[in-house]
This record gives sequence, C-alpha cells and structure tokens, in this order.
Amino acid sequence: MKNILTILLLTIGFSTYAQQTTDFFPASTSIWVEDFIGYDDQTGFLGTGDGNLSTSGEYPSNVTKWTLDGSNITLTNAHKAYVNNMENSSIYSPSFLVENTQGEIIWETESIDVSGNTNVYLKVNLEELGDHSPGDYIDVYWQIVGVSNFIKIDDDGLGHTVLGSDDDANDCNDDDWRSIIITRDLTVTDNQAVKIRVVFNSTAADRILKLKQVQISGSN
Repeated sequence: MKNILTILLLTIGFSTYAQQTTDFFPASTSIWVEDFIGYDDQTGFLGTGDGNLSTSGEYPSNVTKWTLDGSNITLTNAHKAYVNNMENSSIYSPSFLVENTQGEIIWETESIDVSGNTNVYLKVNLEELGDHSPGDYIDVYWQIVGVSNFIKIDDDGLGHTVLGSDDDANDCNDDDWRSIIITRDLTVTDNQAVKIRVVFNSTAADRILKLKQVQISGSN
C-alpha cells in the first residue's frame, strides 16, 4: 500500500509539473497551430550553390498556412530553409530547419482569424543545434492585422529574440539556448486577426536553427 501511495503521489506531482511548464494559458483553446507534421521532407527553400534560391518539396503549391521570403539572401554556399520531416534516430520530430543562410530568411504565417475571442495568446517553440556566434539568431515578431506594425519580441534587450553567445568554432555545441518557448498575450480591443513572423539567420554550416511550433490560442 505504501509503495502504491508513493507512486500515486509521484504521478500527481509529475502531472502538475508538466501542466505548469507547458500549459501557459490554461483557460484557452487552440485557434491555429503549425507543427510541420504532414509536409513532404525539404518543403521550402534550397540553395543552388551560386546564390540563387530553389523551391523544394511542396512549397509553394501545397503550402497555405505560411510563406517564405529569401530576398535578402546573397551567398555562394548552398543553404537550407525547409521543413525537416524525417525521423532522426527513430524519433519523429518535425520542424522548420534553417542552416547556413548567411542572410535573413523570413517565415510568415497567413492572417489568422481570432475574432470572437476576448483574449488571444501566442506560443512559439524554438530550438538550436551546433555552435553559434552572436551573428546567428532567430527573431519572432507579432502583428495585430490592421492595428499595428510587426513588433519584435526582445525580452533580454539584446536586439534579438534568441541569439548565439559564443564565437568558438571548435566548441561543437555551446548550449546557446537549446530549446525555448516564447509566449505573448496578443489581446487588444476589437482584435480580428494576427500574423506571426519568424526571421532566421545562420552564418555557417552546422549552425542549425529550428522552429518547432507556432500556436495561437484564445479564450473568453
């Protein structure tokens, strides 16, 4: 009986912890989510090696929820900015993966209808892999359509939402931010629609930036 009680208490404790760390807006329901499940692998942009962009996979013909802008890319090396939808070590963990762009790639959602919701919330999951310099970053912006321009999330006052902290290329993984969840209350009066923009810059090969999920939730 004592062992059963101990297991029960541990289970309750774990469930409470999981809820506290993932359920940022407990009274809300999901309105719009992109988790990159279901796309063909490499849906997005590929570099051709001569500075040009080539669309790949299902982009843009079968992608309706977001668009890409690579007009600021000028490079000589091949680069990646696409949906990574393959298993890694038998773990299925899709994302939008960016590597070696040497310039800014812009990922932007469609206009998301949030009308009928008194409160509107944003959650964005960002990851990284490799050794990053301060030139490697991800910026998250939000916009209330028809009300405001895009507003950058810069909680630390460093100029970017997340950025690399080390310039030592010999350090294979310097633990810049690994995985981070960004949240925002987007509630304004007469809020009808929102857009989210994510800007990536990766300065070299193996400096991988990932967008795992974007979610808009609402409540009344």
